[in-house]
Amino acid sequence: MHSGGPAPPRRLPAGRRSSLVELTDAGESARRDYAAEQRRAFEEITAHWDSADRLQFARFLTRYGQDASAWTARGGPDGSRSDG
Repeated sequence: MHSGGPAPPRRLPAGRRSSLVELTDAGESARRDYAAEQRRAFEEITAHWDSADRLQFARFLTRYGQDASAWTARGGPDGSRSDG
């Protein structure tokens, strides 16, 4: 049983085996803090890069994240999803 925390699951009415996970206010705050720290680190690490290089790298990271999410949704390395 989950005790709350930053992203407690909520049962979906249509499916007993599915849960919807939504961030609480504390979870959203933690997500924003983490994203801000990632941004600060990126800016510090790439401070000496040409602005075009920084932009291109950021685009590649964004594309990688989107493609990784799609890959995971398709089932990862073997292409099969496990719902149980």
